[in-house]
Amino acid sequence: MENRTYSIIGVPSAAGAHSPGVEKAPQALRAAGLADALRRRGATVDDSHGDLPLTPFSIDREHRYAQNAAGVAGVARLLAGHVEAVVAGGNIPLVLGGDCTILLGVLAGRVRRQASTGLVYLDAHPDLNTPQTVLQGALDWMGMAHVLAEEGALEELTALGPRTPLLGWDDVTFFGVVESELSDGERRRMAAHAGRFVLAADVADRTGAAAATAAAGLTAAHAGFIVHFDVDVVDFVDFPIADNAYQRNQGLTLDDALTALRVFAGSPGFGGLVVTEVNPDHTPGPAVIGDFVDGLAAALTFL
Repeated sequence: MENRTYSIIGVPSAAGAHSPGVEKAPQALRAAGLADALRRRGATVDDSHGDLPLTPFSIDREHRYAQNAAGVAGVARLLAGHVEAVVAGGNIPLVLGGDCTILLGVLAGRVRRQASTGLVYLDAHPDLNTPQTVLQGALDWMGMAHVLAEEGALEELTALGPRTPLLGWDDVTFFGVVESELSDGERRRMAAHAGRFVLAADVADRTGAAAATAAAGLTAAHAGFIVHFDVDVVDFVDFPIADNAYQRNQGLTLDDALTALRVFAGSPGFGGLVVTEVNPDHTPGPAVIGDFVDGLAAALTFL
């Protein structure tokens, strides 16, 4: 593999989550030997950033439809500084979440150093909801609406970086979307920007080729791209690791998701990975986390 250094940043935050558990993921992935698995496969690993402070799950009854926005923003601001330092040093950020809202901090830090940034959103859900369009109130279902500064997004989350919006629609490819999981508002946004969405059902037999097309497009248009990998893009029956344990018999297999990640990581435009929504409490045992770590390390080293 090419000479690259991954800088690991752990973000044990459930500030934007639906439920507890995802804050345990960075420690679980470290304990399963992620850094050593990467080194065995030829990557250089910098783990000097360690983990950010723990931000546990909590219910915010004062802001029922946009819960814990201040906590989400605080985590993002702190993370942005770490990511900016990694990018400035020429390393590739490998960010271990935590819930999906940590992507706001990753992009804020990256865009400070590299304005021309694209994004692969490898996720069953495009997370294009706002506090006005859904009742649940968990911000991890709304992250991309804030990245794109969609109507109804919260200013404290759209203004975290050097520009608003952080990215435009032409900067993003949503990959692995499960159409039946979309909210009404997300369906409307998908209809308006259909070319930015790659459905899981459409790539099941050609994941690598579809990923190569997406990577080539983003590489041609940007100085680099980030991959956001929400593990609920994987069918929970195929591989039980996600916080969302109710999405079953739909989505990508783990092999297909890792095939796509391998293609993205092998692209000359690859600029970092964010792993989110791993919930150790939803796995049958530590061996599941170990298998995931091995697959992740292999994908990141193109093996």
